[in-house]
Amino acid sequence: QPAAEVFVSAAKQFALPDAAADPSPQQLDLARGAVRCWKEAARIYSELNQIASADEAYQAAYQELKRQPVARQQELDHLINEWALLHYNNDDYERADELFRRSVRGGPHRVSADRQ
Repeated sequence: QPAAEVFVSAAKQFALPDAAADPSPQQLDLARGAVRCWKEAARIYSELNQIASADEAYQAAYQELKRQPVARQQELDHLINEWALLHYNNDDYERADELFRRSVRGGPHRVSADRQ
């Protein structure tokens, strides 16, 4: 668990500031690091069978990735599928189905052009 907490701390440090309406390329690059940190924290929590914490970390990774320009959201479908599998593998089929549907409906190729 301490490793997961280190990733969570780093993710919070690298995340885009809430007030960043037009983030700089450097801020966007740092935020990609935040996404990676959130994903690693989620994976560790999952291995520790701390499903609620893993879910929260995947949610944070998803939110951070959605703040990136569309061209930088290539891994969004993969992230959502990994998140859905967390729930599927822990017999939470309703949540897994919801996430799989989100992936089908809202992949990065379907996000509105105004985010580019």
